[in-house]
Amino acid sequence: MAVGDYLSEKSERDYIESERKRELWELENFPEAERKEIEEIYRKKGLKGEKLNQLVDIITSDKELWVETMMKDELHLMIDEDVSPLKSAVVTFLSFVLAGFMPLIAYVFASFVSVFKEHSFLSASIITGLTLFIVGALRQFVTDVKWYLGGLEMLLVGGLSATVAFLVGFILRTIFGIVV
Repeated sequence: MAVGDYLSEKSERDYIESERKRELWELENFPEAERKEIEEIYRKKGLKGEKLNQLVDIITSDKELWVETMMKDELHLMIDEDVSPLKSAVVTFLSFVLAGFMPLIAYVFASFVSVFKEHSFLSASIITGLTLFIVGALRQFVTDVKWYLGGLEMLLVGGLSATVAFLVGFILRTIFGIVV
């Protein structure tokens, strides 16, 4: 998952950078067409007449501002400088290690506590459900979702995913005798 996250973030950055280079090439080779695009963008935003002409003159007088404006207002692409592909990969890795270990706690405790030994699958399921709910509830710090709605959503989606995975394993074991 961490490698996939890293490659995804890096690919997105590479794509945005390639689009920036294309815009710069277009700006250098077809400046009038690119100027018309800027004009059209701001006309659609409600500017007209002298104000429109002044703004277009200001933007097109600075090559970097011009390219940034095209990237943002025409292509709707921006690099989030706060997100590094490596940092994102490390966070994903640590999250999966921590959250992925939670269901195993029941099996670890089974060595020491008889209740966990007798009900290890049920215990693991409950711990997993609590973990999913807590992770979903913590989304409130990033989004405007109410903590209990975020928790329930994560619990339902994660629970459904776990149920499907369990059923696939059950079906494979039943049909092919595969021990999953």
